Amino acid sequence: MLSKINIYTVITLLSIILLVLCIQPYSNMEGLEQQSADYATPFDEDADELAMKQTATKTKPPQTGDSSSQAETTPENLNDPANLPLREFMIMSSYDSVFDGKTPNINTLADVMHAGARFIDLNVFMGAKEKRLFVGPTKNIDATSADLTLKLSEVLSYINEYAFTVDNKAKARAETPLNERNIPGINKVSKGAPTLGNNYTEYPLFLNIRIQQTSPETDIIGTIYNDYLAGDKGLISTKFRLLGDGDNGENATQINGNTKLRDLKGRIVITMDIDNILKNYAPTSMNALDVKPSVKDSIRKFVNIKTGGHTWHTYHSYNTIESLSKTVISPKGGDLTTDVKKMYVAYPGIKDTSANPNAISYLSEHGIQTTLMRFYMRDKHLDDYKTLFRDFKSPMVPINNVLRKVSANK
Repeated sequence: MLSKINIYTVITLLSIILLVLCIQPYSNMEGLEQQSADYATPFDEDADELAMKQTATKTKPPQTGDSSSQAETTPENLNDPANLPLREFMIMSSYDSVFDGKTPNINTLADVMHAGARFIDLNVFMGAKEKRLFVGPTKNIDATSADLTLKLSEVLSYINEYAFTVDNKAKARAETPLNERNIPGINKVSKGAPTLGNNYTEYPLFLNIRIQQTSPETDIIGTIYNDYLAGDKGLISTKFRLLGDGDNGENATQINGNTKLRDLKGRIVITMDIDNILKNYAPTSMNALDVKPSVKDSIRKFVNIKTGGHTWHTYHSYNTIESLSKTVISPKGGDLTTDVKKMYVAYPGIKDTSANPNAISYLSEHGIQTTLMRFYMRDKHLDDYKTLFRDFKSPMVPINNVLRKVSANK
């Protein structure tokens, strides 16, 4: 009798152990999902969900007999680029857009913008002694060796004035013979070649802000918002900003890969990278939960879309991309759409110093729509890159067109 009880006891214990082992993987998976949610929620990183919520609050279902219901149900003309979502575009993009290879200056920014770049990248830092924000490349993370030449206020004021207006001085410089110029990477268009002309001003401008803190206690993000962007006196006009209807327009409208180009016309879209934020505000843990609520609140007020999350995936090194297996995007038939599902952006890494990458092959072989090119580094890949956009006479080219052009040239 006793032995029979022991057998039953052993069987019961084994059953309990097996049950625990079966449950454990699901428990771990749930923990990972929660960890992912924790990463997204504090930053409002999930722009896809936020954009859907904003759209839902703004859009009313058509009423029976409503004359607008027919227009809402009519299929859009997907041969019109204005109707395409953001993920369907290759954007002419620059890295360290104020840097000419030697010093940061406004003329370089002006020339890069006039060349057609609509993704403008700024590295922002606060001088160790000066309590103002500056723009330009830095040699180390605490920005103590940076060039305190160009103030952020000058850069934002210029962008506000010329984001959607041609700068005639930059236009005149572009027409100066190449042998009389000393601006690296900004080439004179040969006679009779296609040109972007005034077209670039008809497209949205993406303003990418990277930061470098002098210390973890320095709140550059809060300073950017409070001293440079907040309210009607901000250096970028509210008529260009994407601000939400709720909260008295205090929070930035979130966009994503589904946002239509037409909804961004005449707008300055502000972006930041999540990894850059964490390196400056939570360098030890790299955990969004360790970023102060006040910093997150400032981010919500002026950032429209973040790179580094699943809304706009990020590569932080060209070397990493070179080792990737190929991911092919295919055109669909009959219109300008493709089977692209996600948005990707590529930044140069610290060791990527020798040359610009082949951004066209990055798109055709790896599905990366946005590659930040160093305009101050003049090479064949940069020339081919600028020629592509000049050929299409547009700073935002449907990737379907690019892929077809690549296929035709093989």
